[in-house]
Amino acid sequence: MQVENFSEEHHSEDHGNLNLCPYDGVLPAELDKKLCHVLIERQESQIVELEAELHHAHSKLQEKEAELQALKNCVKRLSEFSLANEEIEDKEEDMKKRDGVDQEKLGFGPTKSMVGMKRTMDDE
Repeated sequence: MQVENFSEEHHSEDHGNLNLCPYDGVLPAELDKKLCHVLIERQESQIVELEAELHHAHSKLQEKEAELQALKNCVKRLSEFSLANEEIEDKEEDMKKRDGVDQEKLGFGPTKSMVGMKRTMDDE
């Protein structure tokens, strides 16, 4: 019955003040402060981790952008090289056609390569 009386006394006395605890325990306000402190520390730790991940992702992005730019430059050079080769081939083909026309005008006609071909007896 003493426990009931003690509990009733403190309950009636502390009804207005919820921060007091009758049994030498941790006060709710103190627990709340500690909980807030722990939560803040966890959030700060998560922020640091997320910032590190963001920095790492940003570095990877910069590497990929540099790689992409290098590939674009390579494609550009290859395209320019290909176009230049096409122009050269077109000029060479035009020259061959023109030379063929000039030779035909002179009466030579198209030339055939005799290397590796069998000759008939009439050709001798």
